[in-house]
Amino acid sequence: MMSIGSVRGLPEMHIHGDYRPANLRFDARTQDVNAVLNLEASHWEKRIFEVAYGLFCFSALSWQPDRGLTRPLVKRGLEPERAATFLQAYSAVYPPVRDEASVLTDALTLVAPILTINGPLEDLFFARESPDEALIEDLMERLMWATSLPSWLRRVRRQLAEMWG
Repeated sequence: MMSIGSVRGLPEMHIHGDYRPANLRFDARTQDVNAVLNLEASHWEKRIFEVAYGLFCFSALSWQPDRGLTRPLVKRGLEPERAATFLQAYSAVYPPVRDEASVLTDALTLVAPILTINGPLEDLFFARESPDEALIEDLMERLMWATSLPSWLRRVRRQLAEMWG
């Protein structure tokens, strides 16, 4: 938070607050987003948090609503192609202001624990059946993935900033 707070002039806006695939509806023909749902978490905030939240949801997690699971897309960190695509598309509409891209990793470091803990815990608490050993093992594997994120993010800090900036 201190590094984000030290950057002056970061844009603030009314953000969705829960920007992820499950809250979007797509046109079947064009695959364009035609609706954004569930605005209950919307609030006034620095844009960097919405970018980090969206980037993480679209390039780190595999949403499997039919199975009720949220798993990592790759063994470690973010899926690079998806991350680049998300940041390039976002930048085409809302390019980062001076120094904003440099704190993207800091914002990711703040939102990642919320997203990585919520997914497995929701899978556990809202499971259709009582948790068995396989589910518990899967949850532990996903939580171990989550604990490796901070060090991975530190290693790719410059590349993430370049993807957006």
